[in-house]
Amino acid sequence: MEFKYFKCIRNMENKRNNLSEDTNHDAFKFNKKTGTIVDYNEAIGGYEVVIPSMIKGIPVIKIGIKAFQGKRLRSVVLPDSI
Repeated sequence: MEFKYFKCIRNMENKRNNLSEDTNHDAFKFNKKTGTIVDYNEAIGGYEVVIPSMIKGIPVIKIGIKAFQGKRLRSVVLPDSI
């Protein structure tokens, strides 16, 4: 199994502040019942992801095990809710 590594930043206010805003919510496939991001479209959201703390008024509390599998991401910023 091949793994691609990317930088994951958690709770780093200076990094979050340097990015203009959360990644476009349309880039995420989101399960409202579980508060889980289950997939990500890098063509919409890009390669540097800022996960929002809420999508359509629902708290984001989990990331699905394969949500970012095979993506060519450079960084992911996680909200405190995860």
